[in-house]
Amino acid sequence: RADIDRFSLLFAIMAGTGEFGSALMGKLFPIQDTSPKLKAWTRADIDRFCKENPSAGADLKKLQTGGIISGLGFVGGLGGGAAFWASRPGTLNGKLMSMLIGGISCGFVGFLSSTSVASLSLGLYKVEGTKVNQQWMDWWAKNGGAGGKMW
Repeated sequence: RADIDRFSLLFAIMAGTGEFGSALMGKLFPIQDTSPKLKAWTRADIDRFCKENPSAGADLKKLQTGGIISGLGFVGGLGGGAAFWASRPGTLNGKLMSMLIGGISCGFVGFLSSTSVASLSLGLYKVEGTKVNQQWMDWWAKNGGAGGKMW
């Protein structure tokens, strides 16, 4: 039992060291990826899926639209926050740090608020995202996506 606790502590320390730690953990404890590799898909493939699976296709389109809205909310908050903090008086270094910290924090606020708006307006709270994603991945593996490279 003590060995397991020491191992989990080592894992927590290494995982917290960023890219170097994750690369080292990958070398020390390799994980065999047995999932099937899928090819990249296009907008036409998604449209085909929507025609063959109307309910899952509609949910997939809603999720995509919600993702776009959330991303735009982050970018809008980031730009607005950075512009606001750039207008404050101070030295150049202070302005740059204020723009960085203010932009990132306002970007997260924009992301969270736009995610809430998208969830309520599109009804995403009713959609099971993991189920729709699994349906899409299964369909894509059967209909032309199998045998690709992951990256």
